[in-house]
Order: sequence, then structure tokens, then C-alpha cells
Amino acid sequence: MNLSNIDHFVYAVPDLTVGMDLIEAQLGIRPVYGGKHLNHGTHNAILSIGEKCYFEIIAIDPENNNVSAPRWMGVDLIQHPTLTRWAMRPVDWSRDVQRIRKINPSLGHTAIGNRKQANGKMLDWEMTLPQAHPAVEVLPFLLNWKGTVHPAEQLEQQCTLKRLSLEHPEPQKIQAQLASLELDIPVKQATVPGIIMTIDTPNGEVVIR
Repeated sequence: MNLSNIDHFVYAVPDLTVGMDLIEAQLGIRPVYGGKHLNHGTHNAILSIGEKCYFEIIAIDPENNNVSAPRWMGVDLIQHPTLTRWAMRPVDWSRDVQRIRKINPSLGHTAIGNRKQANGKMLDWEMTLPQAHPAVEVLPFLLNWKGTVHPAEQLEQQCTLKRLSLEHPEPQKIQAQLASLELDIPVKQATVPGIIMTIDTPNGEVVIR
């Protein structure tokens, strides 16, 4: 399994500060507050888990009254902290967007994204837009940083992504869809979709799902 094109993981939590505390207790590293997704009604904290790979903790922004449910990333659907999405950096943006659209047209809508960082500056990117549903989407969304500095490169790396696996009621179907994106990721049979990552941390290997 090649992990080099994995851009980041999205860990949705009911409350961002509580979620940051939880991850700090599990990993031994305090996530850094990232900023606000003004157009999506969420805010986040991040930590580096690779050279160009990070772990994002995301929650509804209680100060943003301009965006209502359903919000992206499944944040309105989770009952407890859950890995709900993951992103990959495509080798060929146009080609891979078309591949995603062929798998599921609703996952192939492209958009310009941004986040107001804690320092007040805007961080911009291009992406296939993650949907509000389902709570957990095992297929990746695509993200193109368009030459800007990757968020993971702005952080000290104290953790490393070791493994990724997926769970789904139809594992063979998902495996074939991933293969069409040139991704070789194990998919196990399960009653509900799931994303499972293993991270090497100061507290040893930790499994997040």
C-alpha cells in the first residue's frame, strides 16, 4: 500500500476543544488550532503525520451562524469522534476528477476551498467537494494545493502514518472503485463504513477510527 499520495484524514468531533484534548491524550501531541472554514460552518485543528500528510480534527463552529445543517464532512451526523473522510493528492487532477465522477457523480463536484488561519491569513485550495452525507465516506476526496505551502510542512512532525484500512458492507465493490483510482487499500467486510488509520506516536502505535 502506497501512502505517499494521502493528503489528510478528517476526524469529526462534537466539540473541537474536547476533541483536541482527546487526541492529545491518545497521541501525546497537542493538535494546533488551524482556523475556520467560513463557507462551511466548521473549524479545525491539525497535526502533522507525514511530510505532506496531516490529521485534521474538525467540528461545527459555534460562532458561525451563517451556515446551517447539513454541513460538510458528516459533522452533523456523528454521535462521537469519528474518522469521516480522507483526502488524496491526485497525480493528474483532471484525470482523477473524471474517475471520481465515473464512480459517483455526487463526489465529483469541484470547488475552491479556503480556511481563515489563526494568523488571519487565508489558505486556499481546489478540491472535489466532500458531501454532508453519509456520516462516513470511505472513498477519498481529491485536493490540490495549487503550489501553496502544504499545512503539514508548517508543523513539526512528531507522528507518522503507518497504515490505512477501510471497512464497508460491500468490500469488493469499494476495492474495485479504489483500484480505478490506482489505490491499493485493504477493505474489510463490516456492517457500516469505517476508516481506520494507525499512527506511530510518542505514546506508541495508536489506532484511530
